[in-house]
Amino acid sequence: MKKFLHIVLFLPLIGLGQSKKIQAGISTKDSSKLSILGVYQDDFPNISVVFRAEKKNGNPVFGLSKKDLTVLENEEECQVISIRELSKQKPINIGIVLDHSGSMDYDEVQLQRLGYDVFDLLRDAQGLIEFPKGYVKPITLAKSALLEFVESFNFKKDNISVVGFSSTVDRTLGLTNNVGKIKRNIRTMKTDGTTAFYDAIIAGLNQLNGAEGMNVIVALTDGNDNASYASLVQTINEAKQMDIPVYVVGLGDVNRAMLSQIATETGGQFFYANSAKSLHAIYEKISEKLQSFYDLIYLSPNLSMGSWDRSLEISFVKEGQHVVSEIEHFTIDSTAIAYIKQKNLEAKQREEAAKAEEEKAEAEAQENLIRNSGIGIAALLVTGGIIFYFSRKKSKPQVAITKVYPNPTANKVSIEIQNNRAMEGKLYVFDMQGNHVLLQDIGSKAEINLSALANGTYLLRASFDDCQSESIRVVVQK
Repeated sequence: MKKFLHIVLFLPLIGLGQSKKIQAGISTKDSSKLSILGVYQDDFPNISVVFRAEKKNGNPVFGLSKKDLTVLENEEECQVISIRELSKQKPINIGIVLDHSGSMDYDEVQLQRLGYDVFDLLRDAQGLIEFPKGYVKPITLAKSALLEFVESFNFKKDNISVVGFSSTVDRTLGLTNNVGKIKRNIRTMKTDGTTAFYDAIIAGLNQLNGAEGMNVIVALTDGNDNASYASLVQTINEAKQMDIPVYVVGLGDVNRAMLSQIATETGGQFFYANSAKSLHAIYEKISEKLQSFYDLIYLSPNLSMGSWDRSLEISFVKEGQHVVSEIEHFTIDSTAIAYIKQKNLEAKQREEAAKAEEEKAEAEAQENLIRNSGIGIAALLVTGGIIFYFSRKKSKPQVAITKVYPNPTANKVSIEIQNNRAMEGKLYVFDMQGNHVLLQDIGSKAEINLSALANGTYLLRASFDDCQSESIRVVVQK
């Protein structure tokens, strides 16, 4: 066990695809340093960073909060969502929650790699499924990963409880530092039944409630809850009231959004495994995070397409010390890239829809201008506007509204006109139904009082010497 602990403490991130150990730090007059241990993208755009803040003598810097920290990604300041202190001296109490429902026998990804389909498997004389050679059941891999996870903790100060569930919560072991009992409870779980995930989390919370030290639930499930008495909201509220974060591992065909919601709202983290073969790496990662000094989560502000390489810098100001990490470089992973592409597609669709709506509104405004304007305006449009409407099709407008400020406005708005052909012109204001609501004489600069108009969006159009500008939107917001 001592050898494994040594590996966890000093080489915690070797071999993990989404994290990377780096050497980082900066000296101050007291030689404090901030060392980034890993960058995790499992819940992008929320990015988790594990780091240590240490004094010259190697003791941790305690008490860092969000207000002390600055996070820069690609030199852009980021919103710090949360920071959790994970002291090496403080007891860690872990509530292990393990799904041993009937579906924990089946790993479709593993079967497909072996060339089989779950529906094509044969059954023996007792009606039990005969799995192909080389196949390892998810429950077996989960128990193996958990046994290794248990070994990574220091039971001179740490404690573990166990909850096993299928159709009901049917296996429990209270908080203990007896490693033998913990391992036996995990090893003897067998698959059957359905999934009472919410009830199992609440049972785990109750086992930890009031325990001294840092309390956390680590829960695995491979399906959607279909047997609990408790609801999703009740489960989240229970964890928040007890201030116990829930780290959730979703295996295979699960509702990722729901599991991520449990983790995020309770201050934990969600991890996804498409195959049980990934569970060892995930539980190792969770162990590292629970035993590190700080777990910081920030919101990545960069959703630009093609900007996959990122730089990260963390600094803090505490008790007169300004400590900055060395710059860590990391690459956005495939899950984050898919998220960014989807968000850019949605933004493009919204832009195209807004453009189409604006073009429609302008067309309606043009029609209503002729129909609803006064005699003088109608004469202007009939005798001159039509001519210049066609001339604008052949050349760019010689009149343009270049500035509208403030926008939105509660009453008055200032405008500036460029390339006007005459010293004086007129400004027309239309609502989004194309109704003419205001007319004012203007020069190259003007101040327009819109206080008489109701809240909403309006179109401004300038006319100088029968040459009209493109419409500009202004929002009245009182």
